[in-house]
Amino acid sequence: MRTRPDWELPFAHCRERAPQGRICFINELSGPSWKERWPDLLDGLTGGERRAVIIAVADNVLEGWEPERADIEALVDVVCGKCTMAEYIERVRRDFVFP
Repeated sequence: MRTRPDWELPFAHCRERAPQGRICFINELSGPSWKERWPDLLDGLTGGERRAVIIAVADNVLEGWEPERADIEALVDVVCGKCTMAEYIERVRRDFVFP
């Protein structure tokens, strides 16, 4: 298998700007992350629960979501079992403000 020069690799243009070989970061483009603004939201969660919340938020942010604190609190409630998924969906629909 032949090795590809850097100029052929995807994201090679990011490599010189990214510290320690990391490719590209969404939070570097958008300012402080929600974890920096509201670190207490993850307090008391297990490692698996933390990962579930972080991944869910990250996936939706990539789709253009700009979460508020209450949005992430509602997601944490689902992950912790304080409410069901159906209750979460109802809450999100009720609180959603159409532009």
